[in-house]
Amino acid sequence: MRNVDQAYEAYAVPILKHLAAKAADESLRPVPDPASPIAYSYPELKSILGERAYLDSVILGRLEKEQYVFADFNDRILLCPYCLAYNVCFRDICPECGSADLTALEMLHHFRCGYIGAEEEFHKDGKLVCPKCSVELLHVGKDYERPSEVYTCGQCEWTGSEPVTSGHCVVCDKEVRPEKCLIRDIKSYRIASAGRASAESGELQPSDIRTVGDMDPASLEIGADSFSEIGPLLTLTNELGRLSTKHEIPLSAMVIMPDALADEESAPGPKIASGFMRSLEEKVRDLLPDTAYLAVADERHMLVVLPYSDPARTGELARKVISELRDTSFSGEIGGTTLSVGVASWEAGAARLLEDTRKACQLSADNGGDRCETT
Repeated sequence: MRNVDQAYEAYAVPILKHLAAKAADESLRPVPDPASPIAYSYPELKSILGERAYLDSVILGRLEKEQYVFADFNDRILLCPYCLAYNVCFRDICPECGSADLTALEMLHHFRCGYIGAEEEFHKDGKLVCPKCSVELLHVGKDYERPSEVYTCGQCEWTGSEPVTSGHCVVCDKEVRPEKCLIRDIKSYRIASAGRASAESGELQPSDIRTVGDMDPASLEIGADSFSEIGPLLTLTNELGRLSTKHEIPLSAMVIMPDALADEESAPGPKIASGFMRSLEEKVRDLLPDTAYLAVADERHMLVVLPYSDPARTGELARKVISELRDTSFSGEIGGTTLSVGVASWEAGAARLLEDTRKACQLSADNGGDRCETT
């Protein structure tokens, strides 16, 4: 996440300048690229991104999310649910042993005598002759039909008309059911008004979705609605939750609260607390996996959403964060601190997930802090 944030900050404006220079009806289009993790890349951006060209789709996706560009559908690919690679080979396999060593036999049905057999049984002297009644078959639809194919497995000798379609990921070597694959849309991009303004000014201008960094800490009030970054994260979490439910992928979250801010009456003022939370955010980010999403929820709470992580795994990460940051100095006004962390799994919506993790976090604080509780 940190590398992505740094790349976004460094290359967002140059990319917007490139898009702004295009004609009004011209877009940045993806090109098939076997070396790309998503099978497509944007070679126009290679001269801008250099060694970070592999982040092209990530940066463009964030520009779309923050409304600096418009996105148009171009293609749709399936990704391995285990390693997120597009290199999944789909083929029919034997439902009994899982082997792809299947041979398809074309079947013929002779109407007159009712015999059904493999087409090779009907071949005789260059003609089609029924092996049962010895009558020559001349006209398909009148004398005979081709009802279906029958498959035979070369490994276990299974025979049937309905093999199973399965994918084999050549990256992680796992078998993948088609319905479990993740769907990724490949898009073309056009400049939006906020993106054009940013290109002209040389720095990102406020779009309809702002980050916490765009706001004056002194103006912040307690409540998630005051922190604009939590809104986009909750929207993203709802989408992650939908995919989690559909593909049976674990999704959980944790809320982190400094014990020094647990008591509202004795806690420092909003400006000091805000600076403290920003300092804490930087240190927490360094301990999170690249797949994690983080946002400051209010003056006391920080939300971390973790795809592919169940509550047990997230709990382990939470205890690592508590241990690593115990008594770390964040600011002169507050000094060292301990943390209370609450963990919960996805159930029914991002708002519910935030509420559950906050309750677990408060339970941690009520039990003395410096600990993690899971709902």
